[in-house]
Amino acid sequence: MAGYLTTLQADARLSERFGISAATYEADLEAASDEVDQLAPFFGVKAINDQEREFPRQFSTVPLAVLDYVALRAAELAAPEDEEEPPITRESILDRSVTYATPKLSGRQRRLESALAGVRAHMKRTGSRV
Repeated sequence: MAGYLTTLQADARLSERFGISAATYEADLEAASDEVDQLAPFFGVKAINDQEREFPRQFSTVPLAVLDYVALRAAELAAPEDEEEPPITRESILDRSVTYATPKLSGRQRRLESALAGVRAHMKRTGSRV
């Protein structure tokens, strides 16, 4: 089943909205779209009774937060593990340093968490189960 975005749409969205240069793959976009759909039930009913995906809903399009999440999650899935930024556990400047009990998130992890928070906020506003 197709994802919420094509590879061209996802790559453009990542570049334009987040400044990320990444190549996404159909399989990763489908997996990210499946993750969103598993958060159902959503408010309202599907636009077409037998459509495969949860969105679009009647009287609405696919929320921007969902599209952002799918693009970011697919980029994360597509990134080789050695390219992934590790969480930050310690920072130092000159003779000062700080160690974090909970590691700080990498830039990509922060963007993903922000997009996921947007999806959850949208679901709360529309009365969906989180």
